[in-house]
Amino acid sequence: MFEKTASRSAAISTIFFLYAQIIIYATFVDATTYIYTSEIFPNNVRGKGVSIAVGSYFLVLLVQLDTAPTALADIGWRLLLIYLCLLLVFIPFIWFICPETKGKSLEEIGIIFGDRHVRVALDGDRTGPDDEKAADDVDGSASHHAHVKA
Repeated sequence: MFEKTASRSAAISTIFFLYAQIIIYATFVDATTYIYTSEIFPNNVRGKGVSIAVGSYFLVLLVQLDTAPTALADIGWRLLLIYLCLLLVFIPFIWFICPETKGKSLEEIGIIFGDRHVRVALDGDRTGPDDEKAADDVDGSASHHAHVKA
């Protein structure tokens, strides 16, 4: 655009939006693809779950990168409306179905997603999620081990 019009404002806005896109992408897409998916799967299937999530992400990305140039040439800026509509469709799913994991330990997140939580005390005794006495034995206070009810 700058080469055709020599517009300084167009060049500055292009640079601004390029950096904004990188920041937004890194914050929302990268974080959810790698961090959130590694938190929500139980330990016994975490590797497979993250592999499927990341593989699915790259498959969708491949389809998008393959079809976007043709779609952009045919329908122009309306392609962005399609992306925006897809985003609006997924917002309720993300807001209501995907629980917040900020500030929670992996054990608490596991309980939220139905993982059977087993505590192993420092002396080696195994306890289930409802055994308060064993949690008290570790450090003498039940407040140290918060239980999350799904």
